[in-house]
Amino acid sequence: MDELEFEPNQSEEPQRPRWMEYGTLAAALFGVVVFFVLAAFGAVTLIRNQVRAFQVASWTPTATVTSTPTVTLTLTPTPTPTATYTPTPTPTPTATPTPATLILRVRALSRLETIQYSMETIIEGGSDPGGLLSFLGIGREKLVLIARGQVVGGVDFSRMEESDVVISGKKVTLYLPPAEILFSKLDNKRTGVYEYEKGLFTRRDIQLESELRARAEEELVRRAIEDGILTQAEANAKAYLLVLLHSLGFTEVEFQPKVVPQPTATATPG
Repeated sequence: MDELEFEPNQSEEPQRPRWMEYGTLAAALFGVVVFFVLAAFGAVTLIRNQVRAFQVASWTPTATVTSTPTVTLTLTPTPTPTATYTPTPTPTPTATPTPATLILRVRALSRLETIQYSMETIIEGGSDPGGLLSFLGIGREKLVLIARGQVVGGVDFSRMEESDVVISGKKVTLYLPPAEILFSKLDNKRTGVYEYEKGLFTRRDIQLESELRARAEEELVRRAIEDGILTQAEANAKAYLLVLLHSLGFTEVEFQPKVVPQPTATATPG
């Protein structure tokens, strides 16, 4: 009997080592775990941001207007002359100040501060990449600043000239420069960061707080102007001058706005 020869099965593939199968399974499980961890972190971040946004939105800034300071004018008493009994006494007329003399008295007041506003505001800034990265908190930075400060208004009398004073007998007309914001400043002791967040792989912007402080000061000035600080500053300045001018012997005082020339734009040839 002829011996049967068995040829090896060419289609049979070599079996993969068992350790490679375990490694593939472990990598898949690790990927699933990382995905769920990132998703959970993103959900917690989103909930926390919503809660803090609600707290910030419910906070209402307030403004306090400092009462107008009482103007106290110290007058130099005029010495009473000793009466001389003569047959025909000659009355001495009261000298009326000249425009040059009066403008010196007014300009000596310089930048008269007539009203101060104490205010507070809230400013928010930062960066947000948006999309899925923002949802997961990656590359996101947020800073909320509560700022408190003062805004002072008044009139700069040093800008007045002799032509801005017109005297006619006991009547005087003054052309006053417009009221303006003399200065504003933040109260560093009462200004600070309310909230700060920084996501993963985000480099902190060291200039962010300085930029928000500058924006906060601009916001305080804007709100003070909207609340009428310039109108009140002008009214207080007129009240102060009225007392001064009456003490100098004027019985009628008129105030007119000083026309300040505006700078003209120069056309640049094309």
